[in-house]
Amino acid sequence: MSQAMSPSQNTPSAIPSSVASVQIDYSHLPGAISGPFHVVKQRWLNIAITLLLLVPGLVAMIYLSVTSPTHLPLKLGIDFTGGVMLEYSPQKTITQDQLPAIRAVFEEAGLSGTLVQVKTPASNAHKAIQQVLSIRTKPTNDATLTAVQTKLEATQTGTLTLLQKTAIGPSMAGELVSKGLLALALAYVLIVAYLTIRFQLDFAICAMISLMHDALFVVGAFAILGVLFGTEVDSLFITGILTVVGFSVHDTIVVFDRIRENLKRTAS
Repeated sequence: MSQAMSPSQNTPSAIPSSVASVQIDYSHLPGAISGPFHVVKQRWLNIAITLLLLVPGLVAMIYLSVTSPTHLPLKLGIDFTGGVMLEYSPQKTITQDQLPAIRAVFEEAGLSGTLVQVKTPASNAHKAIQQVLSIRTKPTNDATLTAVQTKLEATQTGTLTLLQKTAIGPSMAGELVSKGLLALALAYVLIVAYLTIRFQLDFAICAMISLMHDALFVVGAFAILGVLFGTEVDSLFITGILTVVGFSVHDTIVVFDRIRENLKRTAS
């Protein structure tokens, strides 16, 4: 007598439940929702969260591209645009309330967008140095800087002792931009090649979309900070993006390994 077979027995190629429904169980976490979270079933919720995170950043990037003098989606620091970094030891103690007045002196000299900070020396080799007045401003000549220093000494800081002066020319700044973009492009190419060899091309394409998502989120966040607070990015920003890409690739490879295992089980 033939026995009735279940649908899963009639279909040798039936997809295992572990493949058909990707689930994450958060029930063991304190305050978590009860039961598993179905990633695939809730894909529209995931897409909505992604858009909620990306769209404001993309809007800020477009706004900066249209309104900024460089027409780039980020506010670039002097590492990329060129400028002067100055560090002084002030005779008088400077408070945070004085920083707008110090910045106004630079703006009166035509140096708008100057970044002024007060720092405490990490390692104070000279005990006479209690504070460091750090200034980052546009490229200018020594005569303008001397005039600004004279006015600051008379009105805000007392005698200023120059500790360090670093000038970055436009050509060096342009070289930093080009090399930074080249490093990002090379990283993406090598990641695609690696994933294509280890998995296959369609896996690599999906990984690149994931990498672009993660990188765009970081760039968009800094674009928003640039619009709201004037935050600028420097050469360390490239390092940060490469770090994000590295962690994203690591997580993607872990997921792809699991998918490949499930596909092998399905085939068998």
